[in-house]
Amino acid sequence: MHLEEFWSDVTLEKENGASIENIKAFEDKNKIKLPELYRKLLLVADGGISQLELELNGRRHGLPFYNSVAELAVVSLDDSDDQVLINRLVIIADEGVMIHGLNFDIEVPSVIYLDDSGKYYKISDSFEGYLNMLRMEIPEIPEETNKAIAQNDLAEIQRLIDKNGIGWRDRYGFSFSELAGAMGALDSLKFLIDKGISLNGVKELAVQNKRLNIIEYLDEITKNKNI
Repeated sequence: MHLEEFWSDVTLEKENGASIENIKAFEDKNKIKLPELYRKLLLVADGGISQLELELNGRRHGLPFYNSVAELAVVSLDDSDDQVLINRLVIIADEGVMIHGLNFDIEVPSVIYLDDSGKYYKISDSFEGYLNMLRMEIPEIPEETNKAIAQNDLAEIQRLIDKNGIGWRDRYGFSFSELAGAMGALDSLKFLIDKGISLNGVKELAVQNKRLNIIEYLDEITKNKNI
């Protein structure tokens, strides 16, 4: 994989690469050495949007935002009982409650994934192995579901729910609501929310596909819940 293939066109157009001086300053401050391939990615673009996806536990996860050098920090990862799971973790991609990080508790840092339930997985023994797991393929969406959601055909969506159940997922693991978020189908998403569907993963896909209407609506829901 060419390093430029990792970053989206939007990132390459807007972001300059990090300076080697800033990378070394972060490493010296925290007494660590970032993986060589990760350093090279930062030299191409200092954080931004990736165009690659990760397949994990039968689902494909978009990886939209990677941190710049200025946003990197060494933190600890604790469980719900405040027991330390990882002492030295560098978060390389942060999607709110879901993160990708480098575990520096071991000599060759592994890559971990923290999901939205707070559970974390080691997904690769190295950053190079992590890169090899990423794919550019876009999953195919069943035509009838694709069409119904994209066209905000609420009657057809109801028929599909009656046929398959509200918890239906396609063979790539995407739910009705995730597909609506990915396609920017706001009326479909509102309809699904009224049906009580989970919003897990929706904003992640909306961000990846630049669906600003979905992002703004989800932010508004969150804001109103906090009032």
